[in-house]
Amino acid sequence: DWHGVTRLLATGKLHKLIFGSAPIPDSFDFDLVVIGGGSGGLACAREAATDTDKKVAVFDFVKPSPQGTTWDIGGTCVNVGCIPKKLMHTAAIHGE
Repeated sequence: DWHGVTRLLATGKLHKLIFGSAPIPDSFDFDLVVIGGGSGGLACAREAATDTDKKVAVFDFVKPSPQGTTWDIGGTCVNVGCIPKKLMHTAAIHGE
């Protein structure tokens, strides 16, 4: 949520998440910053970077589940939502 992002910005934790222990740069030089690494965000970033040679950054953060699991770039649909459900459904059909 947006309040979580603003808390990360205010405490400097967002920089630590993105850059680790690297020093804070004096400036950032991106043509496009995409917030969210789901299907739409990645499609937007890829099109901008390949079709227009823009310098693109993608910011994505996943709050760990109560079980402590997280996933990488791709968003809910790709990692734990629609795509895995469709894969299991198709596998079940072929298994019958």
